[in-house]
Amino acid sequence: MPELNNFRRYDFIRYNRYGVLRPSLGLWLSLTFLCRHVITILLVAMAAGRGMQGGNNAMDMSDFGHLVTPIFMLSDLPALMLLLALAARLPTAGVLPRAIWRAGRLLLLLSILAYAGLIVRHWPAVGISGFAVADWLGFAGTSAIALYVLGSTYLADLFREFPDRPNSNDRPFRQVH
Repeated sequence: MPELNNFRRYDFIRYNRYGVLRPSLGLWLSLTFLCRHVITILLVAMAAGRGMQGGNNAMDMSDFGHLVTPIFMLSDLPALMLLLALAARLPTAGVLPRAIWRAGRLLLLLSILAYAGLIVRHWPAVGISGFAVADWLGFAGTSAIALYVLGSTYLADLFREFPDRPNSNDRPFRQVH
């Protein structure tokens, strides 16, 4: 558990039952946005799966190929790793989720830089006029997240904290047989 003087920095409601900071809404929105390519593919696949049950409204996945350029899913991977570490942010978590969590800001920035690099790589092929409004919005949103990651002290404090491992002397509240 973090030292008690850390509890004075933020309101008590910002801490979870393990005494560590809760993920902020900004982090959840940032992770969702940075994973948007994979999330879009998953949503389209689910929608296409429902449509493939038959009938006149059957969908084909190729109808949605223009929504996501698959190469951009590479920029989602660091953010996806962080999302998985967030899901495993429990006292019983292993070494890997803890290491990923400690590198959280770095992984967010890596995801942002990977996206920027892919945009720059894609730029000569389409030219500046070839970018759609969604591309510009994606770049603007990614830039805003970069400013958030670099400027947020809450985010820096959040990635320093991970629930302590349970002490072997601690007894559970109720015995399970």
